[in-house]
Amino acid sequence: QQQQQQHLSQRQPQKVVLRPSGPARMAVFASSRDHCLNDLIDKCRGGDLPVQISYVVSNYLRTEENSHVYRALSRLNVPYHYVQCGKGRLREEWEANIRSIIQQKDGTVAAETTVSAPPPPPSARDNSNNNQTDFIVLARFMQILSPEFLSWYAPRPIINIHHGLLPSFKGSNPYRQAFDAGVKLIGATAHFVTDELDEGPIIEQRATCVSHRDSVRDVRIKSETLEANALHDAVRYVAENRVARVGGRTIVFT
Repeated sequence: QQQQQQHLSQRQPQKVVLRPSGPARMAVFASSRDHCLNDLIDKCRGGDLPVQISYVVSNYLRTEENSHVYRALSRLNVPYHYVQCGKGRLREEWEANIRSIIQQKDGTVAAETTVSAPPPPPSARDNSNNNQTDFIVLARFMQILSPEFLSWYAPRPIINIHHGLLPSFKGSNPYRQAFDAGVKLIGATAHFVTDELDEGPIIEQRATCVSHRDSVRDVRIKSETLEANALHDAVRYVAENRVARVGGRTIVFT
């Protein structure tokens, strides 16, 4: 009976509620591909998404001279933080850099410290601080966050866009996987991030048809449009408090 009650409790919808009023605030993590980041910037700037971008973290060095995305963020007064990943750096090192950025923006530690204290729960945060984040969006951030980082950031959610139609083609290079499999339908999946790679509850998916005439490049171009659309819809649903998690699934309220 105890096991049955535990099972039932796991099946109860757990609604993701960010804040009772006002626009949600998100941090965006990105790598070199900027189509999802650029789309989020455009949607937020135009008022199409009820979200504020507090800051951007990237392992790709963008500057005023080489990136229109960087210039767009500058015009919106959105800070851009470059964090070097790979190239001999351990994940623990660059995750510590990211934790420090989050702590500084949340106001949980002084700027010169790097203590990895967990972020405060939503009820304890000061909503007057415009830089505090309600969630993180991985807009094609091509690094894997550790379970320790996910636990540290919890209970706030992290949303990822996977450039494939999950549960098929998990892991790296799903464009090539789909092409090699000769599929007739490709897609993109926005989901919550969990300890298991590409296994988190799905929030939104988009799909389109391909044929034998499409090259790997064609598949990538079509997929990138799907990725941007699926991601900004997922961000909208979460920002509007319309998503409930039920075990490994989600319910999106219309």
